[in-house]
Amino acid sequence: MIKMRKNGSTLIYFGGIAGSGKTTIGRLTSERLPELAYISSGEIKRPEARRRFEQSLSLLDQEKTFKINAWFFDILQQPLTNGVHLIDTHYTYPLPDSTFVRLLPENYAGTIDLFVLVEAMADEIVSRRIRRGRDRDFIDIDFVKRELDKEREEAHRISDQFGKPLEILDNGDQFTNSVLHLVDIISRRYHF
Repeated sequence: MIKMRKNGSTLIYFGGIAGSGKTTIGRLTSERLPELAYISSGEIKRPEARRRFEQSLSLLDQEKTFKINAWFFDILQQPLTNGVHLIDTHYTYPLPDSTFVRLLPENYAGTIDLFVLVEAMADEIVSRRIRRGRDRDFIDIDFVKRELDKEREEAHRISDQFGKPLEILDNGDQFTNSVLHLVDIISRRYHF
């Protein structure tokens, strides 16, 4: 197993499917807890996927997905300082052929201290995706339900396999409640 040098830092793997609200919750939580470092993995990985593979991050197969995520964790260890770091990411990601790739390479899972999964109802996720500009005709609620199932299965699998805690955030239409819940989870666990 690869051991990341964490310099006394704590890593929270914060995942959920597109439209679950994880990025909004993550950013709002980091505003409420200035000691919390918010890291958007997509912002860091997207340009590297284009450079390495000349593909969008969302089109990478399983092998390339693990490579780009291993690269991310390798470069992430360099700037880590003491403190709590919230890594905004996914557990799985759907490909255009309706298969799913897992994002977290298992040899890095042991470096995670806490897994958090953000969930919402499928119809709420569809509404959010439409509000973000996605074409209503190309959003299939049954596929969104499948995305939710795959994300949940992978979060539980990786948490169970590595004996790490998993917290589930049910993010309905009230982001404030989800932010307060996450603030409470982090504050209790890490004594903020």
